[in-house]
Amino acid sequence: MGGAQFNYVNLSRIKLKNYSLSANFNYCNFTNAKIESCNLESTRFFDCSFTNTTLTSVNLTSTYFTRVNLQLTRTNSFDDSPCRFRDVIQEYGVFVRGFTFDRYIENNFA
Repeated sequence: MGGAQFNYVNLSRIKLKNYSLSANFNYCNFTNAKIESCNLESTRFFDCSFTNTTLTSVNLTSTYFTRVNLQLTRTNSFDDSPCRFRDVIQEYGVFVRGFTFDRYIENNFA
């Protein structure tokens, strides 16, 4: 599936495994979701909640996270994937302002 757009969709508790998707998610809820072995390359998440979500072996290459809540998210997917983050809440609840490729470092490139 490519070029799909999801607006205001409640995907909480969704379980995705071995799925490939490139889409735009706006104001979507992924709370308590389990996403495993999926290809989400070039997907864009705007104003989404990933609170308490588990991401395992997910390809997030060129994925954008803008104003996304990652609090309590468990993942091994961000380590090698060149993602882009803007104004995100980290797993431990710390807000990172501005644009960065590393959600742990605050950069203020506007």
